[in-house]
Amino acid sequence: MDKGMNGTIKELCHSNAYSHVFISHSLLGNFINLIKHLLPDATIITDAYRSDSDQPVRITFKNMGIHHKLSAARARWNEQKLMNKTGLLLAASEWDALLFKALSFKDAPKVHVLPHFIDMNQYHFAEATPKENLIVLHWKMNSIQGKKAFQMFYHKIYPSIMEKVPDVKCFIVGSEVSPEIRRLVKEDESVVITGPLADPGRYIRRAKAFIAPLQEGCGSRSKILESWALRTPVVTSYKGSERLICQNNRNILLANNTYDFAEKVVRLLEDPKLGSIIADRAHQTLLNHYEANSVKEKVFSLI
Repeated sequence: MDKGMNGTIKELCHSNAYSHVFISHSLLGNFINLIKHLLPDATIITDAYRSDSDQPVRITFKNMGIHHKLSAARARWNEQKLMNKTGLLLAASEWDALLFKALSFKDAPKVHVLPHFIDMNQYHFAEATPKENLIVLHWKMNSIQGKKAFQMFYHKIYPSIMEKVPDVKCFIVGSEVSPEIRRLVKEDESVVITGPLADPGRYIRRAKAFIAPLQEGCGSRSKILESWALRTPVVTSYKGSERLICQNNRNILLANNTYDFAEKVVRLLEDPKLGSIIADRAHQTLLNHYEANSVKEKVFSLI
């Protein structure tokens, strides 16, 4: 988004006759006009995204103040303009697709569902990994949402788990951990922060449960799919499972509150057979709906 990036884009467009250009939704507003000017005949593709708080206008307007109504109307107007300039919008779920289609009847045919996906070539292992009495947390813990999710887990869920399974270990996988969280667990020997890893999967494969965040904005969906690929059962909130094809107590365990969350984690720790059944069903769901090759074929068919 700086001058150097603009210069690079101009150089690439002058040197190549691109027929399709993909612009991430986070950069769409910055570069769509530039690309339209440089490559007027190119098809622009973006990964359409609306935040989980967005609802159809007939639902939200009833409870909005005038300032929020104006802001929401302006946001929809900007989205409609972007849709008009875009040739193909790839939404992560049917719900996201419907939200965008509702913005413009004329542009609705541009919107198609392209879910999160996993390249299974990265998850083939010669031998099954024995499960241990450990749980894994793997999300962005340096954001406001991520820190709140961990604090709720650590103060309201983890003590109940420890009471029932005293020898449990909790692994926080990854490097995106805030200093506040590091200080919070510094004296707790049952909690291990791994730091940056080339292969986070080696901990997830060993875990009896993968804990997905309780709130949005933590990057949970791709982590859930990774756990499914590694045959580790997932416990998450209903919010954390949105936009995924899943069924409670079949291929995932969903919790309504902190008590329910702790109870379901304990069930997986105490009943390996249940965890294996949940994980196997989740793995099959992944192969049926989120495997990279089938998603790739869909993209090529659209362009």
